[in-house]
Amino acid sequence: MATLAPTAAPANNVDDASLVYHVNLLLIALVALFIVIKLPRAFALFGTKSEWLNGHILRYIPYRPSRRGVQAIHSAYPPPDSKEYSSNDSHTLYTHARHAQRLAENGAPVAMYFPPHVPSCIKPLRPLLTPLRSRISPGFSVAQLLLLIIYFYALVYAGFYRSNIFTDTARTGWIAVAQMPLVYAFAQKNNVLGSLLGYGYEKLNFLHRFAGRMVIIAANIHSLHYFFKWSLEGTFKQSMKRPNAIWGLIALLCLDALAFFSTAYWRKKAYNLFLSTHVISLIIVLPATYKHKPTVLPYILACVGIYLFDRLFRVIKSRITIAHIRPLPRA
Repeated sequence: MATLAPTAAPANNVDDASLVYHVNLLLIALVALFIVIKLPRAFALFGTKSEWLNGHILRYIPYRPSRRGVQAIHSAYPPPDSKEYSSNDSHTLYTHARHAQRLAENGAPVAMYFPPHVPSCIKPLRPLLTPLRSRISPGFSVAQLLLLIIYFYALVYAGFYRSNIFTDTARTGWIAVAQMPLVYAFAQKNNVLGSLLGYGYEKLNFLHRFAGRMVIIAANIHSLHYFFKWSLEGTFKQSMKRPNAIWGLIALLCLDALAFFSTAYWRKKAYNLFLSTHVISLIIVLPATYKHKPTVLPYILACVGIYLFDRLFRVIKSRITIAHIRPLPRA
């Protein structure tokens, strides 16, 4: 009598690197959508030539004392002379502000150029602005919460799609590495995403913190997988002697040091320690990650490029000048 051979469980044929890469493309597409929505306001802002350099390049010009600008009112109904009329008689029902002009030193009118006003969103969506801008906590709005929820579930999808997070040792490692460029991008003061979105780095810092937490959680899960697997096999000591395992442990220690010294306690009590561990760990973690897994080189180069771009712009925007300090005369 023939017996049926037991069938093996279907293998996971998903390429972890490719899946995480496509999830990152989805996140980039969402950011690109926000950039397109913001484009009309960018065109309005940069429609004037002066706005291209204002606030970016520090420049020095010799100090020249100038007279304050004056205002002239040209109206068919000039204000009454206070010598001839009482206070009550000089009051009018209509404002004459539209007749006021700003004059230069030579008396010529000063031409004022203001960027055109562009609404922050299209008219059908304006009723949603008030609930989205309402604060959940100081500095944190409903819109920010929704953005983090979308980001979180994108990473959850990347971690659980056709995978068992308790047995798949590689997926969480790819997730951690793939989010590192976002952590570096939102940490820089001169980042392209902030410029395209029209927000300063301090407004995007909540994304830097959240992405950093996701990287640290994914990296620790990735490491615990191997620690548990090697412990069950009884090969923990032998496995940890391999060069790629040593470099992986170094990268993990750097990330955990970042998490520990980034808490509110260290930021408030020892900010210099927080800053030093941030800089040192973020520099060491890149070569350590590459030595641990050389195939992640594109993500490492992206982090290096983002960091160097920020440093380059800081050098371009920096100026050295001489400060003259003079004591104020006594009154």
